[in-house]
This record gives sequence, structure tokens and C-alpha cells, in this order.
Amino acid sequence: MHKNKIRGVVLALAVTLGITTLTTGCSLVSVNPEKDKQQVIAEIDGQSMTKESFNNYMAYYDLYYTANGSTMPTGSKLTEFKKDLLDSLVQVGAMTAQAKKDNITIDEAAAESQAQTALDSLKTSAGNKYDSTLSKYNTNNDSFTQFMKTFMVDNSYASECYSKHMDYLKEHPEEELDQVVGKINDEEIKRGIYNYYYINEEMTSYYSGGQGLQTDDESVKETNKSIFNSIAQNKALIKYCEEYNIEIKQEEIDNALQTKQSIQKMMFQTDDELNQYLENYFLTKEKYDEYQKEDARGTAAGQAIQAKVTEDVKVSDTDLRKYYKDHKDSYDESTVSAEHILTEDEALANEIYDKAKDVKTKEDFEKIMNEYKSNEKVKEATDLGAFNKEKMVSEFSDAAFGMEKNSVSKPVKTEYGYHIIYVYDKNDAGEASFEDKKDEITKAVKEEKGTEDYNKLKEDLLKKEKIDIYVIKTTLESYMDQLKSELNIQVYEKKVQ
Repeated sequence: MHKNKIRGVVLALAVTLGITTLTTGCSLVSVNPEKDKQQVIAEIDGQSMTKESFNNYMAYYDLYYTANGSTMPTGSKLTEFKKDLLDSLVQVGAMTAQAKKDNITIDEAAAESQAQTALDSLKTSAGNKYDSTLSKYNTNNDSFTQFMKTFMVDNSYASECYSKHMDYLKEHPEEELDQVVGKINDEEIKRGIYNYYYINEEMTSYYSGGQGLQTDDESVKETNKSIFNSIAQNKALIKYCEEYNIEIKQEEIDNALQTKQSIQKMMFQTDDELNQYLENYFLTKEKYDEYQKEDARGTAAGQAIQAKVTEDVKVSDTDLRKYYKDHKDSYDESTVSAEHILTEDEALANEIYDKAKDVKTKEDFEKIMNEYKSNEKVKEATDLGAFNKEKMVSEFSDAAFGMEKNSVSKPVKTEYGYHIIYVYDKNDAGEASFEDKKDEITKAVKEEKGTEDYNKLKEDLLKKEKIDIYVIKTTLESYMDQLKSELNIQVYEKKVQ
């Protein structure tokens, strides 16, 4: 299960790690319970971690889920669950060992007090299920109580250790940013530019959907693919401009940069907020701006290529006449001038219609609009002015253009609610001729075909790029790799399955 990209040590006694829950519990009891719980499941810096700790951890989660109305996983989810719990125990154990090597100190009494509070809460929630749950996992109250205290203390050591590591990386960001995370053709792609594009993906996700990127394995894979495609595409577009002498105008670069910065400003009100966010990715504002300018250059390169492709599009008279025929409504210059009252309440709409149906003047309809404007169920009561058929949603346009001048419609239902429409003027200009609109049509057809040709060109350019994405580890995963080597960590996963 993929963890968050920049993640602190899991406060494992307070959260559920995002692990999916299913429907039944499980038993870890083997044929010989005493021998089973003394099995060594991991070795960290010469110290053994026994299955007794793992059993207590499982018991904790069973009690926690019960308290929250959930149940333990089963089947393949249980296998994944056990692996995550073992990983968590090893992470905490490894960083605790490193913290003590580094002479890090914590308030152990405060941590034990937190553990006791959590334990008391679990006992209260579990009630008479407390002892039977512990028994199911081959443990008892004394062992579980000691585990809770020890683990909470160790978790505090681990948190301090990881914070110290993060502080070190912030002082030496090159150790993170210079990591090679893949290749595009023969060029190494480093963590720095990857982090920039990851930030873009995350900001876009927040901006469009109100939440950050998903961190399950499949979503992370798709995010990484999108990031590398974006990097490769920008490089390919810039190279194409260089090969075919297409000018990338500074004005277009500036416009692209302004667009990117506008999204950024929606997310972060001040530079301080942005800097704090960038720190999580070991980027300075200066480095981020450097990547952003090159990104904007790639965007401007694409716009320059699209403009050139559009300019080179050849269109026939047949193409133009077909477009005119297919878009006749948009060349109808007839207009209707109308006022309307909009409400989502059908009963209120019928009431307004009954009052307005015999109105014959704009002034009289406006009196009714003013009467209902203050009604909290009325969303809008206004003069829409003159509009063509294309401007409004089809239900509204069909009704308005089908009405006589100085008449009121029955309630017209659209996606916005119910409209009572009063038409006070009509201009039946009819369709503009093909010849009158030929230049406009030519531009529209060239842009439409140019966009198609440009998108095809982009696809073809991207297909030519050789993209190799490496296994991209989180900062926590990389640190654990380091500790596994330095502390000679051995993990025996099969013993907990």
C-alpha cells in the first residue's frame, strides 16, 4: 500500500493508516501459543522484535475498529493489512533505535500517560469484549498494557528522529532533489523537476476536485505517468520549434506563466504560505520559479506550433459550406429581448404565472418582478436584454423564440429551475448569408482542423519519446532503506501471515 509522499511517522495508535475494512476478525493463535508469540519477526541493530508485539498491535486495531463500529479485514485485505502493520512496527523500531544512537530525548512520562489514556478509552469502548479480544490474539491485559506504553514511547522517539532527518534534508535538499527518478531518451530526470510537476498535479487536483492526489498504488502509477508525459511533451515541443525554426514568442511565455501563477495564487495567498508548502518538497521559491518558467516555455512552444499548423491548413469551398450548413443556428442573427423570473419552486412558479399571464407591457411585468425579488425562493428576476438563440440553454431559447411579442410564458423548466418569461421585443433578422460570413467561417474551420492536426502531432511526438520511469520512493521509504542498511534490519514477514 503506497503511503503519502512526504509523510511523518505514523501515529499508529491514533489512526487507521487508510486501510480498507471488511467484515470479520481473525485469529493469530498457533498450536503452541507461548512459542508462537516468542518468534522473532524482525531484527533491528542486534535487537529482536517478537511476534508478541505484533499480536498486541493486531489486538489494538481489533479493539479500535470495534469501538468505531467497524470490523477487521479478511482474505487478501488481511494479508495486506498485516504487512502494513509489520512495516509500521519496523519503521517505529528502526527510528527509535536511530534516535537513541543520536541521543535524542523525549518526555517518556508524557508518552506513557497518553498511552494510558488511550488504553482506558479502549477498555471503556470494548466493555466485556476487551478480554476476549486480547485472548483471540494470544495476549493478555499485562502484555497489552506494556505494549501500549512501550509503543507510544517508541513512537515519540521515532517522530523526533524523522523530524530531525527532515530538517537535515531541508538543509541539504540536493540529497533529495538530485536523485534520478527516471529517463527520457538518454536524459536523466531528477527528483527536483519531478517534484515541480508533482506539485502542479496536486494543485490541479485541489483546484478542480477540492482534494489532493490519491495515494493508492494504481493512482500513484497514473500520476507518475502523467508527470513524465508532461516533461517529455514539453521537451519535444521545444525541440520541434528549434528544428523547424518556429519562434517561441516571449509574450506567449509570459502569458502562459501568468496563467500558471494565477492558479498558484488561488491556492496560496502569500509567498510565505507557498514557501512552507514547497519546503515539503525540498524546493525553494527560486528553484520552483525556474522550473515554472521552463514549463511556461513548453506551453508557449505548443501554442506557437498550433498557430503554425493552423496557418498551414488548406480548406475548400465545400468544407466551408458544410460548416455553414452544420452551424446554421449560430449564423441566425434574429434576437429576442426578454425578462424572466426564475425559481426552483414549481408551485411558486405557477403562482407567478397566474399573476403575470395577462401582462402586456414591460412596465407591468417589472412590477411583478419587483414584487417577487425579495422572495427567498426566487433565484433571479431580471431583464436579460437581447440575445440570440445560441446564448441560452435550448429549453429557454425554444420557448422565448416561439413566443409572441408582449406575451408571458407558462413556467419553462431548465436545469436552473422554472422560468416565467416575458418577451418585450423580437428582431427576426434571419440567417446571415454564407458570403457575409465566409471569412468568419474560414477562420473557424481552420482553427478546428488546426486543433485536430496539432493534437495528432503532439501524440506522434510523445510516442517517439523513450520514457523510463524508475521506482519512485517517498522520503520515508528512502530513509527506511538507509536505516535498514545502517542498522542491519532483517524482517521475517512470513511469520506474521
